[in-house]
Amino acid sequence: MFELVDDYATLFGCFTIIFFEAFLVSKYIGVDVLKEIIANKTGKVIPNYVLFSLQYASPILMAILIFFSLERLV
Repeated sequence: MFELVDDYATLFGCFTIIFFEAFLVSKYIGVDVLKEIIANKTGKVIPNYVLFSLQYASPILMAILIFFSLERLV
């Protein structure tokens, strides 16, 4: 029972939070606005591969990891 709750709480919870955070930041705020905010606050420009990762790669990877974490519980 402890192992089931431990796996469920850590894997599924963390992956779900990361998925929604990456998805909502990239869609709600927008990567262009995020790039401008960070450039204004820090003076550094974010590379395009980081923006691509935030917008596409991270949500896809987290969705796959959520699927595998749910599959592991069944």
